[in-house]
Amino acid sequence: MDGGDATGTLAPRAGADLGSIPGVGGVAVRVDQRSVRVNPPRRSVRRVRPAVAGLVALILLPAAYAATIGSRSGADAASGDIAVRSLDQPAGDVAPDAPAAGAVAAIATASVDAPPVFARFDDLPLHLPSDEVELVGFHEAAYDDALEMAPRGRIAMNENTTKFRAPAADDDGPPYLVLSSRGRVHPATSAVDVVLRDGVAVLSVVTGTVTDVRPYALYGKYPDTRIEIRPADRPDLRVVLIHVDGVRVGVGDEVVAGETVLAETANRFPFPSHIDRYSEPDRWPHVHLEVKRTG
Repeated sequence: MDGGDATGTLAPRAGADLGSIPGVGGVAVRVDQRSVRVNPPRRSVRRVRPAVAGLVALILLPAAYAATIGSRSGADAASGDIAVRSLDQPAGDVAPDAPAAGAVAAIATASVDAPPVFARFDDLPLHLPSDEVELVGFHEAAYDDALEMAPRGRIAMNENTTKFRAPAADDDGPPYLVLSSRGRVHPATSAVDVVLRDGVAVLSVVTGTVTDVRPYALYGKYPDTRIEIRPADRPDLRVVLIHVDGVRVGVGDEVVAGETVLAETANRFPFPSHIDRYSEPDRWPHVHLEVKRTG
């Protein structure tokens, strides 16, 4: 989903319903134990048959994520349990027990228990925001200031072959998808959606300083929050995350990749998103992430 540089509201064209928003309608890729089926929408479309390698990879995605990411110790898991904030509470409010600015020591490395690196921009590694990830889906950003990321891991499906050619597999990274084009001019990996289950805490993907925490209305209607982080080793960049709920950090806080909790959970919206096509019939919330230049 989009809105990585929201300043107040993001709205579809006048008179449009959610079904007309690019990426909401269209084919759905479904994963089950037998095969990956491409289910056409109500209007007639030509059936698409993914490559056999893509089929096998998608079928094995849950097991592959578990094998790659693993799990933390029982003590770590217990300390990371956070109550889900009620959706009635305005998005963007910092929880009363949020750490004071500077409470977390700034270091240029990630936590030793940090989830795997799933992408890079130049020399900046981006860690998964949780050990408990369902899907990672790169896609075209809505704005031209989003930078092209280099996925790290093993591609499970590439549905934007015009813009993206998969690099050699990297066994240290998780499986990932490249989502179908939405007719945008920006690179196929200039944005990424990381799907998490409800109630899973969102960890920082980089080590650095929080420079902005801003509530806004997605499509002019749905409460959401935008968090911006300046990486410690790349002050010329900023990492932007949206679709988070129950924010636990404030401007000036130092964060550590894989350790600092940014928010209690990803934000669940009452409408389908582009990446939901790849997890049907299940639908979970996701965090949207982009890398931009400062200024």
